[in-house]
Amino acid sequence: MNLLTSTLAALVFLGLAGCGGSSASAPVRAEETMDEFEAKVAEIVEDDEKRQNIHLAVDEVRDAVRRTVEHRRAFAREIVELHQDYNTPRADIEAALRGNMQRRAEFRQELYAFRQLLIDNTTEDEWQALGRVRNEALAAAVAAMTAAPVEHAEEEGGS
Repeated sequence: MNLLTSTLAALVFLGLAGCGGSSASAPVRAEETMDEFEAKVAEIVEDDEKRQNIHLAVDEVRDAVRRTVEHRRAFAREIVELHQDYNTPRADIEAALRGNMQRRAEFRQELYAFRQLLIDNTTEDEWQALGRVRNEALAAAVAAMTAAPVEHAEEEGGS
């Protein structure tokens, strides 16, 4: 029963991820909001070194979003393949689920590190001035990471 519960939970999770308000354009929206954030950083942050640190960190977040989107696609393919084989050992399904949860935790840690870098490289006034675009960029990154994998595949013209 535990295997069935885990399997159903994974499938429900995948289904609900696409119902959370994210759309097929979630990765595109993440890119757009990161562009807006970088433009605002260039305008607001006065210290050249700190501004450069933030720009490098934004590039790292962009890469993390891309890696996570690809991971979600791979996980979706893997879980479907596992469920298509009725002889799949329980341990294989559990390992896939644990791997997915681990990657999601790693992505969250990358976002926490990004936020800390922003704190370390902005003054209180700069932090406040970046508030809206900063929060939108982080929210868009999370939305791209949690959007249903099928949506991303359709966006690229594949499935």
